Amino acid sequence: MGKLTWKSLGAIYGGKQFGVTPEEAADVLSKYIFTDTTWKGGKNKVGRMWKDIDNRVALVCLVRAHQKFRTVNRKTATKKLYNSAEFEMFCMTTNVVYRKYNNGFHRFQKDFVNWKQLPDVKNFYAKNDTYNKKAMKRVTKIVQKMKDVMADNERRMKAEGRIKMPDGSWKPNFNK
Repeated sequence: MGKLTWKSLGAIYGGKQFGVTPEEAADVLSKYIFTDTTWKGGKNKVGRMWKDIDNRVALVCLVRAHQKFRTVNRKTATKKLYNSAEFEMFCMTTNVVYRKYNNGFHRFQKDFVNWKQLPDVKNFYAKNDTYNKKAMKRVTKIVQKMKDVMADNERRMKAEGRIKMPDGSWKPNFNK
């Protein structure tokens, strides 16, 4: 029989060339076309589903809902998203099926990580935004400590008379 290609698709349904009935051909095609794993995409691969503009819009809506849940609680945001109405709408729009058990949630998490790297939603998430907030707090504390030290040194130097006056003259303190 040889290798089947898209060009031979018409021959499968139209003639008896391969000796396959239309029902058997429909079973074979549904098995290999509709269970294709490249639909969603994989690690570092963009799936075919993202060529459809409706699927991309649904993903952007899902990401916005995820950001809304992240503002409340970062740890449980994805779980809340998985149980939300936005997720159901996303699944209906994109025809992606996740069963409501732990393995389905785990599959969704893996897919969602890959989908967040797509160009449409990549800029929604800042890299290490929690790290940046913590770093900014640390830097702010260090700057405040330095300002306190500098102010203390300035007061001490004024008291000792070692600071230049605004008119440019020195006012030494001889009363030590």
